[in-house]
Formats: sequence, C-alpha cells, structure tokens
Amino acid sequence: MKRDSDFRELLEIALEAAREGVAVAGRYADNLESLEFEEKHTGKSAGADVVSAADREVEKTIRDVIMRRRPEDTILGEEGGFTEGGTCVWTIDPIDGTLNYSYGRNEWAVSIAVSVNGVTVAGVVATRRPERYFTAVLGGGAFLNGELIRPRRTRELSKSVIDLGRGRGETREIFVEVVSELDKTCRDVRRGGCAALAACQVACGELDAMYGPGLEEWDIAAGMIIALEAGAAVREIRDDVILIASIDVMPELERVIDRVIKK
Repeated sequence: MKRDSDFRELLEIALEAAREGVAVAGRYADNLESLEFEEKHTGKSAGADVVSAADREVEKTIRDVIMRRRPEDTILGEEGGFTEGGTCVWTIDPIDGTLNYSYGRNEWAVSIAVSVNGVTVAGVVATRRPERYFTAVLGGGAFLNGELIRPRRTRELSKSVIDLGRGRGETREIFVEVVSELDKTCRDVRRGGCAALAACQVACGELDAMYGPGLEEWDIAAGMIIALEAGAAVREIRDDVILIASIDVMPELERVIDRVIKK
C-alpha cells in the first residue's frame, strides 16, 4: 500500500467505525441502570476488568462497518476475538476504560488501530464527552478533531505529571513501589483508568507521560501510533510494560521504572 492515500482511506474507515461505536456506547451509557456488568477472567486482565452488553454491541457495530468496506481483512477484537483474513489487521477495543464507563464516568474511549504486514499505519481513539477524535496515519502526524497536536515540552521528570496503570499479576504487585518511587521524582501522578486516552493525552500535552503495565494490543495500539506521530517517545520494558512520554522526560522515567522492576 502507498504510505499516504491508502493509509488515509483506512483511517476514514476507522473514523466511521469509531463514530458509530461511540454512538452505540453513548446510548447504553444513558441507561446504565439497565446494564449488567460481569467480571472478566481471561488473559492478562484476569479478575480485574468488567464487560457488558455495551462492549459486545459496540464491537459488533465496529466490525460491521469494517466488513462492509473491507470484507477481506483480519479483525482482532477484545470481546469478539480473532477473525482471520488478509494482511491488513484491525485491532479493536470497543470500550477502553469499561470500569469507568460502568460508574458513569467519562474517561472511556473507543480505540481502533489498523496494521499492514505487522506495522500499525493508522489509529483512532474517540471519546464521547467531550466529543474528541484523536487520529494518526503513519508518517502523517497526529490530530485532535482535525488540529495538529504535539506533546508538552517538559524537560525534567521532576516537573512531569504522569498517568499510572495498575496492571495485572506481577506488575500489579509492584504498583505501590512504582507510585512510591515516582512520587519522589515527579510533580504528580494520576490514575485515569483508560490507557488509550492516557496515550493521547501525552500526545496532546495534557500529560507528560504514562506508565502502562499489563496492556493487551487492543488497549494501546491506536494510542501508540497517535503518540508516536505526535512526537512522543514510546518504550516497551520487558513484554508487559509500555511507557509513553515526551522525548526529554523518557530517559529518566525509563531509568526509574527499570530500577523498580529489577528490585
């Protein structure tokens, strides 16, 4: 595929799917009392996340849009699993931040990434309130509602605000140590509960960094390309910790997290 026009066509499909997905999620969000949420017990997130009919219906809506436009493609969804097709792969998190969603909070997002031959080439992260569409295509920059975005120019970890994920299993066990260490070295920490949105907030300068342990591909694939195209740094420590930060903050942040993990 060509780097620009073909990738932008994929982005337009992702945007269409995200808009429809947000609309479905919004209708359910307006009637939360009618939804039943159950705990999930599979994968890295065992025993910690929740799921409802809203997640499943949003994913079905997104899949339907993609299959109408690209019936030959592969789809990987958090709820619907793997549908095998061609070398173009769509990775879907229908509602990232479902626990927030279940409490009627606004910190949740629809996340859709597209990869070709193993390389992520486009991504969308969409929120309902406020209505925001973070987008990126490979080599084309990152945007929020059509406006170019860039990370903050923070140069020191001591002046940084960082979003923290709790993770699962081993990464959850060291969470208190991570908080303690960063509390000594950064300006402040946050717990947003939505990895896709946190990555985009780094991309647009609303955060300086994020620590994302125990993430699945659907949690972070779209957020990562948006952050990278905005000009942020992305690092993977081991195979289960993702760091996203402004360029100057990343080296010190990486040293702090690496020190905690190796204790």
